[in-house]
Amino acid sequence: MQTVTSTESVSLNKGGHDIVRLSLSRSSKGMVMRVKAHSSIEDFFQTLSQGEREPVTLHGRWWRPLGEDPLPPVYQLLTPIYGRNYALGGVGQDLTTGARNRGLGGDDYGGGEPAINISFLRFVGISEGEGVAFAIPTVQTMEATQGLSQQLRESIKSFYIDLLKPFNVVITMTAQEIR
Repeated sequence: MQTVTSTESVSLNKGGHDIVRLSLSRSSKGMVMRVKAHSSIEDFFQTLSQGEREPVTLHGRWWRPLGEDPLPPVYQLLTPIYGRNYALGGVGQDLTTGARNRGLGGDDYGGGEPAINISFLRFVGISEGEGVAFAIPTVQTMEATQGLSQQLRESIKSFYIDLLKPFNVVITMTAQEIR
C-alpha cells in the first residue's frame, strides 16, 4: 500500500480551461507526478514530431511506472527546445537539468537558475482521461517540493507563452510616390 504523506499541486488556467494540471506526491516509490495537459499541448508535440514516438527509456531511466504496465511513449523531439527557464529534451531524467537558462535559439543568457525539465509534457496520451502518472525515485523535503512546484509553474507558463499562446503579426508595407 502506498501512503501519500504530502501533495503539492500546480494548475495553470487560461480562459477557464486548464492548460496543465500537475501534482507531486511523496510515496513509497519516491516522488509521484500526475500530470494532465490541454489537448493543444499534445497536438503541438504530435505535430512537431510528425507523429513519431519513442520509449522513455531511450533517453533515461529516472522515470518509473507506478504499476506493472510500462510508461507510455513520448513524442519524438527532432530539435532540442530550450526556453528561458525550461528544457524539453530531458525525457526520463531529473526535473532540474543543470543546464543554464537559454534562449529558444540556444543563446546562453549567462547564468541564472538551472532550467527545469518539462519534457514530461511530451507523453503520448497526456491530454486524455486522467493524464499520465509516473514515479521519480528521489526523496525531497516539503520545502524542496514546494520550491519545485513553483519552478514547474513558472517553466510551464513560459513554455505556453513562448510556443503555444496564439498571436497574430500583421506586416504592412507602404510606398510613397517618388517624383
